[in-house]
Amino acid sequence: RQLENLGAQRAGLEDMLKDMKRK
Repeated sequence: RQLENLGAQRAGLEDMLKDMKRK
């Protein structure tokens, strides 16, 4: 369960970084 949560958080962070780089 915890590992799944960490994976989801990491994916969200990577998405945010991509968003910032696009702007």
